[in-house]
Amino acid sequence: MQIPAPFDYERASDVANALSLLERHGPESRIIAGGHSLLPMMKLRLARPEWLIDINDLTELEFIRREGEQLRVGALTRHTALLESAEVAELFPIIRDAEQVIADLWSATVERSAARSAKRIRPKTCLPFAMSCAPRP
Repeated sequence: MQIPAPFDYERASDVANALSLLERHGPESRIIAGGHSLLPMMKLRLARPEWLIDINDLTELEFIRREGEQLRVGALTRHTALLESAEVAELFPIIRDAEQVIADLWSATVERSAARSAKRIRPKTCLPFAMSCAPRP
């Protein structure tokens, strides 16, 4: 069994709080959103952060906005949101095409019972950075 080294955990309430927590806990703190990269590294003890700062609740970082011919995508935007976005499909079909491979569209059932619900659950996957795209003239 792979068990990470001990760490402390705090959930940020907003962006200012996240920045404050990073400053307070210093270089041995790490931001966690999806955890798809960090958690496996922690289990192998290749990463040993002393603090994990959870930013999953920072909804102000989860957006897709069209601004003229530009598209702004927040750092916590789900890959599935990019895949399903009409703006992305219209302005940047290549991003939508890439998301068909990247987005983790798996079906699950609530309480492990297909009879109760066939609700599709989509995991939140953090983009490594906020992005802004503009087509070439």
